[in-house]
Amino acid sequence: MADTQSFRLIGKLDIEDIPLNNVNGQNIVYWEDVQLVFPGVKHVKNGKVAVTMMRDSHENIIKPDRIKHCPNVVLEVVLSTTVQHVHVDFPIMSTPNPGFESTVLHELGGLRDQGHTTQEFVKQVLKDAQEIKDRLILVQNKTEAI
Repeated sequence: MADTQSFRLIGKLDIEDIPLNNVNGQNIVYWEDVQLVFPGVKHVKNGKVAVTMMRDSHENIIKPDRIKHCPNVVLEVVLSTTVQHVHVDFPIMSTPNPGFESTVLHELGGLRDQGHTTQEFVKQVLKDAQEIKDRLILVQNKTEAI
């Protein structure tokens, strides 16, 4: 049986094994093989450490792209669409707790590593949720008046 490197999507349990290639006596995984198994892969991690592409003696990324084999480790795959799950319990017809919005915005600080785009997206979702809630309350009030 060929040697493999184990991978899994971050936060998932299913493990995928990708065959190793031996180049100049070193076991490697071609990045293209990772992309075939995990379309949209952004990077892989070994614990909290990103696994970087291999480089030559001049610090240039070796082509074709490849990563070093990490024996006896399951590397975690981070997709470009992976977002930290933000659960907001926002009952539509009730008034949120005072400071709700500032609490949520404070929690957005934890999304810094996911990029500015994600923060803006979450802010827009919160704004849209508030507008929908306001419209539903208006409809409810008009319905009660009838």
